[in-house]
Amino acid sequence: MQNNLAMSEKLYQTVLDWVGPKPKKVLDLYCGVGITSTLLSRMGHDVIGVESNKEALKKGQEARFICAPVEAVLPKLLE
Repeated sequence: MQNNLAMSEKLYQTVLDWVGPKPKKVLDLYCGVGITSTLLSRMGHDVIGVESNKEALKKGQEARFICAPVEAVLPKLLE
């Protein structure tokens, strides 16, 4: 979690710019609270966030989330 608000804005805007507006399938691995997943979902991307710490994940977000170790689910997600 980036606690420098000015830097947070720059980091998230950079990610959004890199991914671009054309809808894509996105895996947000080690997603933490899912900020990046949510932002990309709001842009129309099909996002799955993966985080093993269920306490970190927020409910009611637009993205889909899987609570599991990335190493355990990534092979299946890549199929």
